[in-house]
Amino acid sequence: MQTVMVRMRPDDTQEINKIQSWAAWRQFFNAEGLPMEVARGEDGECIRCNGEGWINSLEYGDIRCICDILSLEARYKQVSITYRSRFEPKSLDDLQPWGDIASEDEIITTVDYLKEWVQWPDRWVHIQGQVGSGKSHMLTALACELGHWALYITAADLESRVFQALKDDSLEDVLDSIKTHPILLIDDLGADYSSGFPKSQLRKIIDYRYLLPHDYITVTTTNLRRPELRDYDMRISDRVLDDKIGHIIRLDNVKSWRTQHNANPK
Repeated sequence: MQTVMVRMRPDDTQEINKIQSWAAWRQFFNAEGLPMEVARGEDGECIRCNGEGWINSLEYGDIRCICDILSLEARYKQVSITYRSRFEPKSLDDLQPWGDIASEDEIITTVDYLKEWVQWPDRWVHIQGQVGSGKSHMLTALACELGHWALYITAADLESRVFQALKDDSLEDVLDSIKTHPILLIDDLGADYSSGFPKSQLRKIIDYRYLLPHDYITVTTTNLRRPELRDYDMRISDRVLDDKIGHIIRLDNVKSWRTQHNANPK
């Protein structure tokens, strides 16, 4: 049986799930300089797993085969296209540091961390910083890099979708699609209108994902500091700030790029 040559997993006690299986295949195909695709025999079956959906890797043991991964990706594509917020294509390399030394250091450190994380997304991430500190750029860059495995949505758009789904009598379907997407990128927590019902639905989404944090990776951004985020919603705050499952990034010294740019026009 063919095996996939990929790096050792960071934590030998952690199960290799569909997200890490996808990341492992991505590394393998990138190293080979090949597109991610399924090779099939004359009978139409995948030649790697013979239609079983799993293969044995020397590095990981049993992982999902590329045929299963691409089948899942096709399903995630439809959800991503249906529910994602609009965004312009971004790259982490495009985010050039600005401001004083402390500001530049925080941006560089955060970008370096996210570049590593996006290759192996195995932890939740929470980014706090003031308006204009580059948080949305970072999240949309992750969305571009992760493709349809990630669903990018702003808190305000999520609120709107909840109200619309309520009118359409499709709320459960909408919530199920969002809460079970493998990687969920929620931008600008607290920038919604903080209506009670939509916030309770966001709480359901976060609660569901928190029960299986490695299967449902969640990345959030906010301009609210810890006390303000707790006032926004204590339960959501408690989960996204849990450093046992996630990495907390605070852009304390990064001032608004827009403010600085407007104050110092070239």
